[in-house]
Amino acid sequence: MLKLDSIFQNNMVLPIGKSFKITGITEANARIVGEFLNRRIETDAHSNGSFSLRFDPVLSEKTVVIKIRTEKECVNLQVQFGKVYLFSGQSNVEFRLKDADTYQSVLDDFPTINAYFFEVPQIEYVYVNGEVKPENIPTIGTWKKITPKTCGEMSAVAFYAVVQMQKNNNAEVIGIVDCYKGGTSASSWIPYKELRSSEELFNAYIVPFEKSISGKSQSDYQKELSEYKNSVETHNRKLNNFMKKNPNISLSEAKNIVGHTPWPPPLEPTSYLRPGGLYKTMVTKILPYTFNGIVWYQGENDANHPELYTKLLNKLVSTWRRELEDYSLPIKILQLPRYEDEPEDAWAKIRQAQLQIANTLPYVDLISLIDTGDRHNIHPTHKCVVGERVGKYLQQENYPGTPIPKILEWNEEKLVILVRNANTLKTAKNVSFKCLNGVQEELICPKIIKNKLVFTKNIEEVAYQYSNYTQPTIFNEIDEPLAAFKIKRGEKNYGLRIN
Repeated sequence: MLKLDSIFQNNMVLPIGKSFKITGITEANARIVGEFLNRRIETDAHSNGSFSLRFDPVLSEKTVVIKIRTEKECVNLQVQFGKVYLFSGQSNVEFRLKDADTYQSVLDDFPTINAYFFEVPQIEYVYVNGEVKPENIPTIGTWKKITPKTCGEMSAVAFYAVVQMQKNNNAEVIGIVDCYKGGTSASSWIPYKELRSSEELFNAYIVPFEKSISGKSQSDYQKELSEYKNSVETHNRKLNNFMKKNPNISLSEAKNIVGHTPWPPPLEPTSYLRPGGLYKTMVTKILPYTFNGIVWYQGENDANHPELYTKLLNKLVSTWRRELEDYSLPIKILQLPRYEDEPEDAWAKIRQAQLQIANTLPYVDLISLIDTGDRHNIHPTHKCVVGERVGKYLQQENYPGTPIPKILEWNEEKLVILVRNANTLKTAKNVSFKCLNGVQEELICPKIIKNKLVFTKNIEEVAYQYSNYTQPTIFNEIDEPLAAFKIKRGEKNYGLRIN
């Protein structure tokens, strides 16, 4: 028996210029040989039959056949080398192209691209007998060429990123691995043991989960789920009736009046929302793979614990890099777009955490989306701007990420903020920062000198677009928005100060 791990298939794309692994299972202690391009490597399977072959980098683009064989069997893989990116997170990166408002225009004028995508099956739970939840879900994904027939099923953000990256060069193959699940906390994507290692994360995520399932029978879970489904059906019925009576009103406005869909569903032991759940059932399926970078778009479902998001995101980045055996793997974090219907400043705090991680961890860049999004719709249907921005930053056409603040000078007489990833700054009308001195808050418009913001007052705290629904007014010379932030003098500023 010779079987490769599920992500290793024909048409897969491997990263050019990086060493890579191919893993699988065979007979215990069997000799495994890997061959291609006059290269040959050998290893022995472990006592449980698992094996891993690591190949040296391929330095030029090629389509090759890699042979993986034992004495008894041989598997041939047709492989392409190019750039490979992992897109992960929750619903806004999961949002499929077929649901975007631009889908039909894409089909009407499909771009010339040379790219493939692989979607990790959204397995929520694996039972002892090997059966999975949900039932009848495909347990193995498939590498597919991005075509008019297949594109609708992939992430809309990832699709537009691919189009942007291949606008001027479609000779280089691009591979996209989609690994996402809507409605999830970052805690679902982090190993259970890593959450336990932090007292704060343990108390915030593991303890409530264990409490919610303690002492309940299967009939209790079924009753709670039935009540939840009834509440969703009632909500949807009210929403549909309201929109029929008010045909000119938008969905966002209707939801603001009727209310949003009840969430989250009740927890039970097999819930995909359980701490560490999706790491175990989805992330582990891609750990043998090698990537050029990761795009992480998530945070909406952690608005109930925004003060802990810095810790969560730090855990996720460090853990994934360790398990992927690539400690310098570039990661792009998408700073949440504007959206009003959350507790006061909840999304602002999530954005702040995202900025802090991008400022403190190496090879992590921020992509701000605060000029996109809808006031009352948490799932904007227009993903083109977001995807194109991601594509530009993955290619580093101008900068590796969004304009971000760095404190150049701060004393009782002056505050100077250097805006990195910008040569010059452009402003819209009503430019102002919320500044605090003692208990008095005032709006101040700084003096702008090239890529610096200069305040000539005694300021203890400064905030820019620190609210759930943002209206950015400062952009760099290529119209990319300055990231939202809040900084206090004398406090730990998470890399926002230039030493």
